[in-house]
Amino acid sequence: MGQSCHAHSGRAGQKDETHAGMTPSSLPYDGGHYLTIINVQLEKALMFRERNREEAEQAVHDAKRLASEALQEVRRSVSTLRAMQQMFALIPSITDLVERLRTNQLSVELRIEGNEDGYSSQALMSLFRAAQEGFTSIQKYAGASLAQVELRFGISEATLRLQDNGRGFDPETLAALRPGHEGSYGLLGVREQP
Repeated sequence: MGQSCHAHSGRAGQKDETHAGMTPSSLPYDGGHYLTIINVQLEKALMFRERNREEAEQAVHDAKRLASEALQEVRRSVSTLRAMQQMFALIPSITDLVERLRTNQLSVELRIEGNEDGYSSQALMSLFRAAQEGFTSIQKYAGASLAQVELRFGISEATLRLQDNGRGFDPETLAALRPGHEGSYGLLGVREQP
């Protein structure tokens, strides 16, 4: 069987209010769209600045207006993200992630013990991010047909365990890689989760 990945997160003192429908992928912001249009408007201004000064000025004003709209969208998205972190619910989010990953080529088994009440949103989000990274590695590198996810909520810690029947890897070889140069950012990020 392939390597397993464990992620732990400590218990926070306060309980969080959770909402099942919120997932990190539900953010409304599309900054690329705004940046593309702003870029086109500025290119237009450069092209017309000698031939038609009025047209060039209008393109600059349009770009300025779009930049202001984009900034408002960024602020709304950041606000939404903050609210999501305060309202984040791990069990529905990880269940949704597992459902999206199940294919004819990859069977995913999910087992959850306990409940997330009392854990901080930050701790729950860290476990979710670790699960996302683990699944990315399974999909990209493992060549697995079966993945098992075990999520346990204990009295003092929560544990996420991912295991697959794929190729696996040598943890010592992975530890020797330079982050970013050999593609080891993902698992390094899991190790660095708070």
